Amino acid sequence: MFTRIDSQNTLLSYQDLHIEKKELVKLKNENTTPLQISSEKMDGIKVIFEDKNKNLIAINLSQENFKSLQENFRSYTNYITKEDGSIRLNAEAQNFVASWFNSALNLSNEKINSSFYQNNTTMFFKKDTPTINQSLQSLGKNKGDVINDNASITQKLNFLIDKDVDKDGKIELGEEKSKSNKELLSELRESLNGTQKVTDRIDPQKINKEEQKDKIKTNDNKEDLLKKAQEKGLNALNAAEQEKLKMQNPKEFEKLQEKSLQNLSLNLNKDFNQIKLIDKLV
Repeated sequence: MFTRIDSQNTLLSYQDLHIEKKELVKLKNENTTPLQISSEKMDGIKVIFEDKNKNLIAINLSQENFKSLQENFRSYTNYITKEDGSIRLNAEAQNFVASWFNSALNLSNEKINSSFYQNNTTMFFKKDTPTINQSLQSLGKNKGDVINDNASITQKLNFLIDKDVDKDGKIELGEEKSKSNKELLSELRESLNGTQKVTDRIDPQKINKEEQKDKIKTNDNKEDLLKKAQEKGLNALNAAEQEKLKMQNPKEFEKLQEKSLQNLSLNLNKDFNQIKLIDKLV
């Protein structure tokens, strides 16, 4: 049994092979030719590791998967660069890849797909869906959670490593990369016209009402600022309100600004005439 389900939330998990850590000197001087697993011209990084039978295996990991290895297993002792540019794995990184490789060898494509995609139906978000809550129950079932029926060992290994986001040897329900979550929420918002929380019931009338409320509120705000400025002058608004009024009603703002300048000029003239009068009296 090479995959064990530890809980109801665990879709797949590997059997930990406990591949032991090697001395770096031995790995650098290692001259055994590894068994190259076909990569189907897949771009990526060639890694070498020891399998459960102590055979050396060479296989291509995607750039993304190799990067995630480095992020989760950070010690320099996990990676030894060979002369040909390949990476000899060691310690935790080697054990992780070797254990998922063992699972990929012993899991059929059908078994992997059934673990992620049991209903064999693609999830769509429609405006006439009764509730979003019902849809959220099937979030894990999308095209990204299946592999081709003819997928190779290389493809299966990369698939499993990619799905084990936290690199703990288990793939659990809802274990997704943040980018996928953002994309999924973006699709949900788009399907709802970007106006509703994902946990609310879809109600087109409610959406239209909310939109109308927002429009009325915005228009009221525009009228309040304009009315205040017309009655009390532009100086009655603070800097933020003036900037908002300028954006909302540029023509009216310009008129009020001119009026404000004219008033300022008149006041200055009055003050100047008063000063001249006082000088004469003195």
